[in-house]
Amino acid sequence: MISSASFILAIAFLIYFSYTKQRKADKESPDKKQVSNFSSWLTKGFRSFFKDSFKEHAKKIDRKYFISELPLTEKIIWGGLVFSFLYLFLSGFFFSLFSLRRMFGIPLIFHIVLGGLFAVLLCVCLFLSVKKFSFILSFSFQNLLFWIFMLSGFFLSGTSLCMMLPLFTYRTQLFLFELHRYSALTAILSAVLFLYTTFSKNEKR
Repeated sequence: MISSASFILAIAFLIYFSYTKQRKADKESPDKKQVSNFSSWLTKGFRSFFKDSFKEHAKKIDRKYFISELPLTEKIIWGGLVFSFLYLFLSGFFFSLFSLRRMFGIPLIFHIVLGGLFAVLLCVCLFLSVKKFSFILSFSFQNLLFWIFMLSGFFLSGTSLCMMLPLFTYRTQLFLFELHRYSALTAILSAVLFLYTTFSKNEKR
């Protein structure tokens, strides 16, 4: 429940931060049309976001990270990482928010299988991107978010593996479970912030 609440609060903060940033930009440019109240701005923003096609959103990411220039193998690898992470997030978020029980049944089986796929692809993607997001070349907020995501992803995978091994006491298992949950929260928040900075109109390329 804490993880779900933290995620919702983070999304709410980013939305309100975007609103205040837009208001500030409008005040600095008197010739521009002033942004309306928060509810109207939010409604207009959602309409604009969903009005744009998925292809247009993909082009924004492609212009920044040159995804279309990647070899087919790398596209499959990154696609597999995104797909597995989305399922892990959605399944974990659903059971955390809407179920009194912990994950069970078929969703748990898929969670374990895709968790293994996520761990493998995470290592491959780290190998492919370590130079691009290296702090030696440049230090940026997005580079920091990338490494936070990678580190929390390794904690996710490591705690999952440890919980499946009969080597730890019950208290240690509970600790690993909590560490797994908060690693998932950290990974989700860093991914959301990474996408936010990618789609931010005011971000310099």
